Amino acid sequence: MTEKKWKKKIITIVICIAAVICEAMIWERIVTTTLYGQARAMPEETAPSDEWIKEPTTDYAPQENETKEAEKDPREEVWEHYKNLGVIRTNCTYVDIFSSPDSYSASVGKMLPGYGFEIDPSESNATWTKIQFKEHFGYVRSEYVASGEEAKEMALSYCINSVIPQIEQIPCYQEMSEDSAIIQTLAMGERYEWVEDGGDWVKLRIRSGVEGYVKKDQTLSGYYLESPIFYDNSGAISETRKDLINEAWKYYGGEYVWGGETLGEGVDCSGFVLRLYELFGIQLHRVSAEQAEDGVPINPSEMKPGDLIFYHGYRDGGITEGVGHVAMYMGKGKIIHAASEEKGICMDNWDYIPYITVRNVLGD
Repeated sequence: MTEKKWKKKIITIVICIAAVICEAMIWERIVTTTLYGQARAMPEETAPSDEWIKEPTTDYAPQENETKEAEKDPREEVWEHYKNLGVIRTNCTYVDIFSSPDSYSASVGKMLPGYGFEIDPSESNATWTKIQFKEHFGYVRSEYVASGEEAKEMALSYCINSVIPQIEQIPCYQEMSEDSAIIQTLAMGERYEWVEDGGDWVKLRIRSGVEGYVKKDQTLSGYYLESPIFYDNSGAISETRKDLINEAWKYYGGEYVWGGETLGEGVDCSGFVLRLYELFGIQLHRVSAEQAEDGVPINPSEMKPGDLIFYHGYRDGGITEGVGHVAMYMGKGKIIHAASEEKGICMDNWDYIPYITVRNVLGD
């Protein structure tokens, strides 16, 4: 084939390829235009519109935890007991309640962290907070007082589900029947730990290991904070008793040492009261079993701050037959005592274990 013929054939092939490319481009244009036009003509089905936002049907049942509202914490009831709630912060071992906004005024009571009370905002400031509990009032340093949301959060941690007798000498029965044995009578206003509901009855814990039933309509039940310990909660008391209790508080949190009788260095239960009373000119025997013969016996309903309460002791994992432990009553159902090596000098409910006898060694 001549060179001329080859050139002619190549030109023909190039023209054919160009024609094919042009045709493809034309068809692409037609298809794109057609589809774009259809897209513009289509309704906006994929855009948010009121047509596809439908109200839920009335028979729809949400799955668990999907829209379920959190149940109210029953402990929040504690907030309802106060108009202006105050709670003692944890930045102290205990606080004094003073008779006036002055650290040199008389101490009329004590509180531990978590204790609750009513704040009187009209006589409170950055330095002093006036507190109220029933007919009692006093002043504490404001740096130890939580209020507002801080107090509410603390109240949830420190509140206790309690039963409070509303009349004097409520009988506490062994069973949910007035025909059952009476364990003991309960004092009006004292707080006991709630155990369970029993319809017309409520089961409560009187003290460690002892539970019983009282008629529900004779009590109040709910979440409460521990309240201030005013020395005259049990009636008017002498200045000597007040001074004695204030002296005892100075050693709160101190060390328990078996056989010890040196205040501030280490004491056992009888050594603690021996040296305290000695400061006020009152001589006691050295050991609790003999101290239980000092003074005169009184009924627990007659107890005043400064009286002594005697209990069984614990030795070698068991309970002693006779007196083996002594504590000082502080008022409002509380005692201060050198409890053990583990607890040191601390506070407990006066009936935390069964008592043997109560003695008045102050003579008033």
